[in-house]
Formats: sequence, structure tokens, C-alpha cells
Amino acid sequence: MMTPARRHFLRESAGGITEEGGETRLSEGMRQLMLRKLDEDKRSLLRLQSSLRRSDFKRKVLVDYLPWVEGVIRSGKPTQDDVLVMSIVWLIDIGEPVKALPLAAFALAHGMTIPGYDRTLATVIAEDIANRALTGYELSEPLDMAVLQQTMEITASHDMPDEARAKLYKALGYAMEQNGDTQKARMALEQALRLHTRAGVKKDLNRLKKADD
Repeated sequence: MMTPARRHFLRESAGGITEEGGETRLSEGMRQLMLRKLDEDKRSLLRLQSSLRRSDFKRKVLVDYLPWVEGVIRSGKPTQDDVLVMSIVWLIDIGEPVKALPLAAFALAHGMTIPGYDRTLATVIAEDIANRALTGYELSEPLDMAVLQQTMEITASHDMPDEARAKLYKALGYAMEQNGDTQKARMALEQALRLHTRAGVKKDLNRLKKADD
């Protein structure tokens, strides 16, 4: 378990800058250590085949990353930080979008990228949160409309494939339906269909139209 002193040290190291605006040697040294740890953890993940074990592993190592990430956010520095970016992705993967979204907003606002991925960071955030919501809907789970709306807001100005954004509108439509707002649900599902004709919402639209008649 990480001690409070260790968490404090990581936060301060991540935010360390000189009066001239450059990084301190301590900060840069810790950054390299964190990046090496990230590489090692990625290699460990590749050796795991079980999705459950991969999720458990991500949950375990995120405890080590989040104090550093907090320091990066507090510093406000617009510098690419791979530890921050992968923490966002892994938080979404383990079902913690509420924790991921503030970090995602910071990363997107500062133009951070996601190394080693074919998709952009905005696309990964939008699509992965939408996919988890859609899976939850299939399992009859309640959807978090606030999470989906916030995801829509922070990714709205970023380019991504229409199919990815359609998934987000589809998930938002389902959340609105669960919330009892069938009119807005129809609007969201119609937008999903406009973006991607194979979004899989035609039956839902017909069902909502019949319900309103």
C-alpha cells in the first residue's frame, strides 16, 4: 500500500518546475521512473489473457499512478504526459469514468495524444465510455446520463469517426429513455442514425415513436 508520504512526494515531483518554467531535475528524474514503470506494467498486461485479471491489474497499478497524475493536473503544465493518458484509459477500462473524465478534459485541452493507439485520445474516450454504457444497457443496468453528457461535451470539438460518435449518441439516448425523457431520447437516437446508418437504433426509434403515439 502506498504511504501518504509517498503520495505527497509523487504529487510534488509531478508539479516541480523552476522559476524559469523548466522542470526540476527531481521532476524529470521521477518522470522517467514513472515512464519505465508504465512500460513494465504494459508488458505485464500483455502476459495476461483474462479480462478480469487485466482489470484487477490495472486497478492495482493505478494506485501508484494517481498521485503523480494529481500533481500533473495541479501543475497545469501543457506537457504531454503518457502516465496521465494511460491512467485515463485504464480508469475507463475498470469502470471508473467519473474519475477519468476530469483527467480527460485536462488532457484534451492540452492536446495530449495516446501513444501506440490507432485511435485518437478523444475517440478512445468517447468510444470506450459509450461501449461500456451500451454493454450495461444490454444487461439492464442503469446508465449514468451525467457521465455520457460530460463525455459528449469534452469531445464535441474533436474529430473522430462518425461511427464512434454515433455510439455515444446511442448510449446517451438510452440513458435519456431510462430517465423518462423519450423526446430527447429520440433526438439522440436519430442523431446516432444520421451519423451511422448501421448504428442499430431503428427498432428503438420505432418503439419510442409508438410509445409517444
